[in-house]
Amino acid sequence: MGLLDGDIKNSVFNAAQGVFLDFTVRNPNQGTYDKDAQAFTGGGAPTSYPCKGIVEDYTDRERAESNITEKDRKILLLAGSISVKPKQGWEVEDNNGNKYEIVGPIKTDPAGATYQIQGRL
Repeated sequence: MGLLDGDIKNSVFNAAQGVFLDFTVRNPNQGTYDKDAQAFTGGGAPTSYPCKGIVEDYTDRERAESNITEKDRKILLLAGSISVKPKQGWEVEDNNGNKYEIVGPIKTDPAGATYQIQGRL
């Protein structure tokens, strides 16, 4: 077990959970895409996962250096507040009811305490 395993992740969660807001991450459960039928098959009802998060704007520098649009926001979720790792194509809903599609790869800090998500309105 490394220095960053567990202890730091739990410490970040305990320290930040009062500052982070109630969010929901949704897996749309679309199933798999059938190229022949040009449709998703085998899907089910969306699954919701409550969690704690915050939304920030990207800096002008971040936008200039990558594929980030004006509609994109940086979403930070506490990993200790959610039972699954979010994936591209899922949705994040913030405490104000804004819904963001997860469009970029999910980044995790070295301690695994947070998920950084590129969300698009």
